[in-house]
Amino acid sequence: MLEIFLWTAIERMFRRSKQFDVESRLSGGEGKERKLAATERQVDLLIWTLAYLKKLAEVDLSFNEDEQAYLHEIAEDMYKLVDKYSIYGLQISREEVFDKAMNFVDVPDAFFETARGDRPFRTVVMIYCWRLAARDDQVTKEELEFIRKTGLDLGFSTFELDSIRIPYYREDAPDERLYGISRQGAKIILAHEGYAIRCMMCGTEHEAPEPGLQGDARCSHCHALLLYPRETAEELYDHDEPLLLRMPVPGKQHPL
Repeated sequence: MLEIFLWTAIERMFRRSKQFDVESRLSGGEGKERKLAATERQVDLLIWTLAYLKKLAEVDLSFNEDEQAYLHEIAEDMYKLVDKYSIYGLQISREEVFDKAMNFVDVPDAFFETARGDRPFRTVVMIYCWRLAARDDQVTKEELEFIRKTGLDLGFSTFELDSIRIPYYREDAPDERLYGISRQGAKIILAHEGYAIRCMMCGTEHEAPEPGLQGDARCSHCHALLLYPRETAEELYDHDEPLLLRMPVPGKQHPL
């Protein structure tokens, strides 16, 4: 599911510092010094990512405790991976990383350059943006414009941006019958009230709500929309994989 993709893409980014160390040793370089410099770069990337997400949270002037808690979750996951590939140990704690990110003023161009050069990672940035914006089960106009500009700055096409948007935002609740995926994840089913369904993005299990609430129903974990018109559901879900997973992601998948 999408959780594995998120972990894998971020892990791939931070694994590079360890690969860089091996390459520097083979070339006769100062391995430790280069590794430390590479690790510092990964810490910078972590801080820039969190700082940029905070800018999104603040764009509608309503940065709240729930959004801050979600940034804490992201910080913890990303920090574990930086630490995992830092064989000489990090010189900064997770709390210090988070504090730096929350007090960061201007995210440098290097953040966008790095993300543009790594398709899975820039997709992760966009997914985090949508998850954060939908945290309160609604997306404001300010957040929509911020995310649209982010996608363009990261080099996404309009089609790609629409593909990432569909699971998290629609202007109006559809007035037609809606579908989800079964608890077993094996097929698309009509969402009768009380039926067990799974989120198409993260796999969290839910009960389908009553018909009048289905159009706005969201996953309690990732805040993606739970139900869709049949055609959209079929586009999003195919061969037991969400649409966003059907892209090449190098590296071994991390079992969450």
